[in-house]
This record gives sequence, C-alpha cells and structure tokens, in this order.
Amino acid sequence: MIHSILIVGGDSAERLKKAQNLSRQSSGPDFITVDCQTSIGIDQIRLLKRQISRKPFGSSIKTVFIARAELLTLTAQNALLKILEEPPAHTNLILSSPGESAMLPTIVSRCQIIRLAAKLPEITSRININFIEKLIKQSPGERIQTISPFCHTRDEALQLCQEMLLICHGNLTKKEFAPVARLTDKTEKLLQKNINPRLALENLVLSFPSYER
Repeated sequence: MIHSILIVGGDSAERLKKAQNLSRQSSGPDFITVDCQTSIGIDQIRLLKRQISRKPFGSSIKTVFIARAELLTLTAQNALLKILEEPPAHTNLILSSPGESAMLPTIVSRCQIIRLAAKLPEITSRININFIEKLIKQSPGERIQTISPFCHTRDEALQLCQEMLLICHGNLTKKEFAPVARLTDKTEKLLQKNINPRLALENLVLSFPSYER
C-alpha cells in the first residue's frame, strides 16, 4: 500500500530537505517532483497517475513529491484522492504544505503527518504586543511601511500572521485585538492559497479598524 506523507510547518526549503531524506531509495527518474508557482490542476494529476502506473526504472520504489500541495485545485485533490485510495504498490507519495487547512480532510486523513517546527526567531524578535498596538494606531501609509519587511516571501508573511494570531489570542481582553485576529486569520488562509504576500499583508493592515493615537 502506498506510503503517503504530508509534511507541514517549517519553510519550503526545510520541507524539501525532509522529503529528500525520506526518499533516499528513489533517484533520477524515480523521483518525480510536482512544483508549480500557481495552481496544480487535474491535468497534472492525470499525468502523474500515468507516470506512477509504470514500474520504477532503477530504484526499488518511485517517490512523488508535490512541493506545494496547498495549490492543488479542488478537482485535482479529488483526483489525487483516488490515487491514494487505489495506489500502485511501488510508489510513495509525499505532500508538502505550510499547513493542512487548504487540503481536503479526506486527503489529510490518508497521510502520515510530519510537522516541522516553524522558524520564527527573527520574526519573534520583532513582533510583540507593542508592535500590534502601534500598528493599529498608525496611518495607512505608516502601516504599509511597518509590514514591508515581512512581504518578501510567502513564508515570511505566513510566519508574521501566525505570530500575530498567537499574540492576539492571548490578549483578547483588548477590544481592538478581536477584529485584528479575525482579519489576520483570514489573511493566513489566503496566503496558503498562494496569494501575493505583499498584496495580502497590505490588504490586511489597511482593513484594521482605526483607533486614536
């Protein structure tokens, strides 16, 4: 039966390294990578199904690595689910994603979950309760300037949202933190669907309620 693994957490480089370590038995054409910058559609999963229907070339097993599983469309996920339900005996499947929320629960339930620790030391050193209190009192232009250092990559933007959510949930007695938590949670889900990180964070902070300085 197929050995299906879902790697979550960490950053994209850490998830790739973990996948490579798990697939030492596969090499060359027996290590198949699906890595797209936009969406992964049903045609790519159909192609993948044909590829894994053939026996390995030189390894004992084939390994399929889907680098950004959060980009799978709903139809692609349903097609992938059929592979998980009726898998070739000689194939391992490794999915990689920042989190699980963008995927069907039926896919997640059929995978062994490997959680990598989030790398937050740099962001944690810059994010605290004072950061959020200052941010919500700033003008729109100041807010955009404040979050600009976190807009370079999607992983940075995701980590910022995760850290802000932790702080907000720990301080919900502050009335201004409840809407910030709600908006940040929505932004985190959008980032997992590969929305542009700068656009997502700028829209987030511009949506914060305004409070007197």
